[in-house]
Amino acid sequence: MNKSRVQLIILCEDKRHHIFIYNFLKEKGLITKNIRVNNSPSKGAGDQYVREQFTKELRYYRSRTASAILIVMIDGDLKSIQERIEKLKRECDVENIEFRKNDEKVLIVVPARNIETWVYFLQGNKVDDRADYKRKVSDKDCKNTAKKLVEMCDNKEPLTGCPSLIAACEEYRSVFLSN
Repeated sequence: MNKSRVQLIILCEDKRHHIFIYNFLKEKGLITKNIRVNNSPSKGAGDQYVREQFTKELRYYRSRTASAILIVMIDGDLKSIQERIEKLKRECDVENIEFRKNDEKVLIVVPARNIETWVYFLQGNKVDDRADYKRKVSDKDCKNTAKKLVEMCDNKEPLTGCPSLIAACEEYRSVFLSN
């Protein structure tokens, strides 16, 4: 993949998602002038915004060249990863658009409970997917922990203690480490 020509499309809930994803991509050397970010313009119901925008961004992704990547981040809140993905599939059904195909570079990552859970975990803490860590991390922490996630996923380091992060690494590997 020619990194200078990659079209990056990011759909996410909020500023912390954006910071985390941006810095993750920066660590991968993928930040280019060709980036499009769509995140919820207001507080609250960010998951609803992502669901409503998903088919629009999937269509946009499909209209781009073969070197495009769509990254979708939606908090699990108190729902499972599979429940969140099923809701995105239902949005596709409603809009009569095929859900992500196996050969498409479309990542769907679902932090449980929220992105702050991942950040807190990546700082070396034990986490509970149902606990809320929003007050324990800052925007700066979201920036600083992205590098650790790249290292963990690239090295195929065994991960334990944060199932949603393990699933995100699997998604990441399917796009970034495949041909």
